[in-house]
Amino acid sequence: MPAIAALALAAAVALAAAPSAHATDSWPCGSQTTKPWSTQPVQLCPLTPAGALAPNGWVPVYTNPVAVPDDQQPPAPAGWLHSTDGEYFVCDRYVADADYNHPTQTWHHHWWAYTLADSPAVWGWVNETYFKGGNDDEADAGLRRCPSATGAPAPTAAAPQPPVVTAPSTSPTSATPPASVAAPTTDPVLPSPTAPSVNPTGCEPLPASASVVLHANVGKARRTRIVDAGDRIAVRGTLIGADGAPLANADLCVASRPDLPDGSTRVVGPTHTNAQGQFTYILAPSTSQQVSVVHRDGDTAASDTVNLQVRIPMRIHPSRRLLHNGDVLTLRGLLDRIAHPGGIVVVFEARRGTHWQTFGSATTRADGTYTLKYRFTATIGVQRYRLRARIPVQAGFPFASSHSHAVTVGVRG
Repeated sequence: MPAIAALALAAAVALAAAPSAHATDSWPCGSQTTKPWSTQPVQLCPLTPAGALAPNGWVPVYTNPVAVPDDQQPPAPAGWLHSTDGEYFVCDRYVADADYNHPTQTWHHHWWAYTLADSPAVWGWVNETYFKGGNDDEADAGLRRCPSATGAPAPTAAAPQPPVVTAPSTSPTSATPPASVAAPTTDPVLPSPTAPSVNPTGCEPLPASASVVLHANVGKARRTRIVDAGDRIAVRGTLIGADGAPLANADLCVASRPDLPDGSTRVVGPTHTNAQGQFTYILAPSTSQQVSVVHRDGDTAASDTVNLQVRIPMRIHPSRRLLHNGDVLTLRGLLDRIAHPGGIVVVFEARRGTHWQTFGSATTRADGTYTLKYRFTATIGVQRYRLRARIPVQAGFPFASSHSHAVTVGVRG
């Protein structure tokens, strides 16, 4: 082989019978996976391009589904998701009295998906007008339904669960009338996450303050942290005044810049120090990025920056586990954690002593799948080969290098 080298909501929202799907969704949610911030499985769902979203490409998250009539702006949300890539959701449901009309498009939807917001980290509901693909009032293909009262898991302290509600009737005419979800009585303007609660100029790091010092880290004094896509991570630190004492209850601004040649800095959100001058801000990075924490000190600023390197979880599946010399092995895999998975180079490696040796490569298709066929031609006796796939660092791909688990195949010469 020479080359081988749950939140229980304050008021449960009753359901009416949901309409059946009526079109093929070309952008379904991914398979179920686990994340440390949820005791329930989550799925990655592609979101609508930023141009059709809320200001600055953010998606509103509401504590309860809300009804928003046509030509009326939605109320202020409880939190926000950023839409640069897909986001993870627990489940979705049809809410009869919460028809949400998109503020800038002609779309509307009764379907709502449950998730943890990025800023701030609160659990709530996202209307599926912000999901990519599908039609109005069509459930996302692939995303599981939120559980009914029967057999629904009880909330735990570890993470909120989807609300427990009575299952809908099979007949709309016999369904119990849903509880009212009042539409806004005024005409509020959908606020941007950066205003008015966050002043974008508050995240400018220069000129540097000569007296106030800010220290930030991502755990155990580290300035760089490698995380899997979709994981939450805490940026922590301390703000020290000119006299060397911690600055309590001070306002801070958090900003991030993705690892792209044309990546621009965006404001993530506000935070503040506690009585001991310490701060914590929870992020869910969708790409590798630099995160800055800034405190304005008059005409100067105290700031610090940490680096988050995001890995894409990978798997490969061999077509066979046992082969003979001359047989062809097919290795297949899927990247389902990024919004645009096509055109990414994947290399395949075999374990050779103490190192991994490349024996082939492939490029991902538009749906994120990749395939390599390899013919064994020089195996003598019986050999066992350990193989894996790896994504190397590459231009225009804002992620750290990552590799799959190793699979073992046996070949008889």
